[in-house]
Amino acid sequence: MEQYTLMMEFTGGRTLLLLTKGADELLRASLPFPAHVWRAKPIQALLESLAVWLDTKLPVVLSVTGPANGLSLELTDESGTGLRTPFYEVVTVERLGDRQHDSTQLGLFDLLAGGGR
Repeated sequence: MEQYTLMMEFTGGRTLLLLTKGADELLRASLPFPAHVWRAKPIQALLESLAVWLDTKLPVVLSVTGPANGLSLELTDESGTGLRTPFYEVVTVERLGDRQHDSTQLGLFDLLAGGGR
């Protein structure tokens, strides 16, 4: 059975999201970054809601520029290790420049950033 995967990246004041199931793209979104006061709450609520909607523990691939990136969003600890909850599990992938280190992402963030269909 194919697994759902949510890929997230925070860049240029935007939150880029791509939800896939296997090779199928289910959701692509570019949202403004949450307000500073509420930074972590909307992101956590979104991840929990998607997991409930899909009735699964949602794997989340978080593209980061360093350990502090995920920590400020309460999606990682101080060392950059991703958060695990009953609803989702975050795995971080360090982003350097315009290239992803994890080949499983298949350039999907590049699709979000403006390429694609």
